[in-house]
Amino acid sequence: MSDTKMSLINLDGASDVVIKLLDMLQDAVGWMVAPHGERKDFNEALDIYKKSIEEDEKLDGKIKAAKISSARKELKQYINQSKVIAYAIEDLDQNAKLEVEDDWLSYFFNYAQNISNESVQKIWARILAEQCNGDTSINRMLIHTLSLLDTESAKAFGNLCRITMHCPNPNTYMQLGNKFVSKFVPLVLSPVLYGLNLVLPEDDEKHIATKKYVECVPSPNDLAVLQEIGLIELPEKRGIDFEYPYNFGLVHHDFSGNNNSYKQTELKEYIIEYGNQKYIVEPKNINKGEVIKTDGKEKLTEIIKFGSVKFSTVGETLYKILNVEKLENFEPIMRICVESQKFCMKKIQ
Repeated sequence: MSDTKMSLINLDGASDVVIKLLDMLQDAVGWMVAPHGERKDFNEALDIYKKSIEEDEKLDGKIKAAKISSARKELKQYINQSKVIAYAIEDLDQNAKLEVEDDWLSYFFNYAQNISNESVQKIWARILAEQCNGDTSINRMLIHTLSLLDTESAKAFGNLCRITMHCPNPNTYMQLGNKFVSKFVPLVLSPVLYGLNLVLPEDDEKHIATKKYVECVPSPNDLAVLQEIGLIELPEKRGIDFEYPYNFGLVHHDFSGNNNSYKQTELKEYIIEYGNQKYIVEPKNINKGEVIKTDGKEKLTEIIKFGSVKFSTVGETLYKILNVEKLENFEPIMRICVESQKFCMKKIQ
């Protein structure tokens, strides 16, 4: 469908939750399916309205021009809102709570009405659907940030999400000072690390995986824009990778014996995830017995580095909301990162 022509939402066979959503939107922001749930050609509607203005003898030329211009803008905004709502309905749970404050909806649609790009509309739709489904993490800061997201930056953020892996929850480890540490880590590596894979034969598995990875790495300019918008953080100096705690919390003393007595000391596993795959990351040539004996003070590496990009709090929220298609084979890229730091990685699932 073009931007100037769109069929309204068809209510034929609409579920109860969809009807309730549309009723809620009508009450909160005055949006309604019109005319009466039937499909309507917006070009025709605009032409009819313009003709009625032009034939109104009570209006002078300037007022007529202003009204025609306003009508086009308002219809355009209505189309944008309609598309966001239509996409949101696809992600709406049948048991959606629909407990959304009028102020939130008004704030949301005040921005959403100006979003005309389909890929960005789908992001806005996902936000609306999750809010209606009961997600309480979507605040106004995220909506404001989304309003700054254009087509190119939306594509760059989406690609960044595709190369994001899950690290152990930082809530169980030490926070790095007062800085936010996300468990969702975009793996943006230096070309120095993966460059050799690109000179391998084109049918080589590592070459194929690396090429697909490179296609997802945003350009320096795109990363700068995402940082300015507030979705990611970049190091203060170029060439520096962000550090994450590795050893803290891995050595665990089990006091589950009689009367809470000491039972044994265990070495937990540092597990990273990508898609449905899980991997144990541990230092090479590790002797678990020695590590336990020394409480890990001398045997476990303190930190591990995972690239030069990390999500902000807003970026993490958006990442968790979006449905992201994963790369088919991301393992070679993770191995490059891990093994360059004298760790080894073992697939466990």
